[in-house]
Amino acid sequence: MMLSSNERDFLVASLKNRRGNDDSGVQRADGRGLLEFRRMNLSLRRSLNEPQSECELQLGRTRVLAVVSGEVVAPFPDRPTEGFLQFSVELSPMGAAIFEHKQAHKAWAAELSRIVERSIRDCKALDTEALAIVAGESVWAIKCTIHVLDHGGNLVDAVSIASIAALMHFRRPEALNDPDSAMIPLSLHHIPVSISFSFVQLDANDQDDPVVLLDPTDREEKIVDGAITYTFNSFRELCAVHKIGGVSISTDVVLRCANIAAAKAEALTETLKEATETADRDAIEQRRARLRGKEFQDKSVEALSTQKAVPLDVSGLDKAMEEVVDFATLHAPIPLRNDDLAAKKAATRELMASLESSAEGLAITQAAREHFHQLTQTVQVSKPAPAAPMADAAMNSDSDEEEEVVMHVQSEFDKTAAAAPKPTSDDGSSSDEEDLMAAIKRK
Repeated sequence: MMLSSNERDFLVASLKNRRGNDDSGVQRADGRGLLEFRRMNLSLRRSLNEPQSECELQLGRTRVLAVVSGEVVAPFPDRPTEGFLQFSVELSPMGAAIFEHKQAHKAWAAELSRIVERSIRDCKALDTEALAIVAGESVWAIKCTIHVLDHGGNLVDAVSIASIAALMHFRRPEALNDPDSAMIPLSLHHIPVSISFSFVQLDANDQDDPVVLLDPTDREEKIVDGAITYTFNSFRELCAVHKIGGVSISTDVVLRCANIAAAKAEALTETLKEATETADRDAIEQRRARLRGKEFQDKSVEALSTQKAVPLDVSGLDKAMEEVVDFATLHAPIPLRNDDLAAKKAATRELMASLESSAEGLAITQAAREHFHQLTQTVQVSKPAPAAPMADAAMNSDSDEEEEVVMHVQSEFDKTAAAAPKPTSDDGSSSDEEDLMAAIKRK
């Protein structure tokens, strides 16, 4: 864009109109002061399907789009545990008519890329070792591409701020093959912000310091005689200084501009943090809605958390259970084999009677109730079968001869052995009788 002589004279005359040599009272062509930024708008977006984030920055009429993407590549052999961080600036004819010939402005695009690299990568704002996945095999390569959509002046600050905002909003997946895995932000040690100052020498013969401008427009850049760029973080630490050629300035001007840049960088850092936090919450809600399904998209966690559960009143539950169930009857003793038959029969009748009384409140038919009553009245306890009497036979014997006695003990419950015939001797007497006589003789 070319300026006419009238436009140039008007811009210079507006800077000469000082009020008591106070720079804050000088009004520029657009009504701003010398050290005022234009209105800034940030729009942050994040892709749900791939690791990519976008930041569209509008600074007055200047508009740039920074796109940060990531891919897994092999590292350099001499640095097996470090990832990659690359920057590139594209000046398309869509931004300005002067960008129609790319070869003519290729050097300017390379200079912008170099300024951003020095302000972010060379000052170690991003931990490249945190981008390693497997040492010597695979690392993350982060690429930031800045597209100039509309050239309205001060591209250096616009490109730098859009780049760091897109890096802050970028998230990479924790697992490579799982699209629903957790998203991890980049490891940023600090947030560097670039602030550029332009110098205008009002009179070539004047030995005074030039006029200092902040955030010049594209028309004001046509009358600028030099520029300097400071990169500060929120801790007021100087990360980089960039100045190539231009008008000479004194040390006092350099220090004064550095203090102003530190204060402006601290305010811009707070603005970037607020914008990225708001965009991150929106991106998290969109990702949760996609993971939950479309039917839960209109529901929020805050709305569900307002519904509190009503606690149950269980104070009278124990007493009600005691009235319904008699635990003494539930734990009735089990009749044993040696218990008294009358006691066992009485306990059984008492248990059945208690069951009959507890069944009065049940919704059963009359026929079933009468059948149950009949069962409680006709219950009987079976007696154990008496043991078979042992055959006793005493036979006197005059023989005093001691014989070896072999006792054969048989269980009264062994029915198979009781049914088997007893062995007999040759004279017809049983072996049990002989053993018994021998035992009596010994005594």
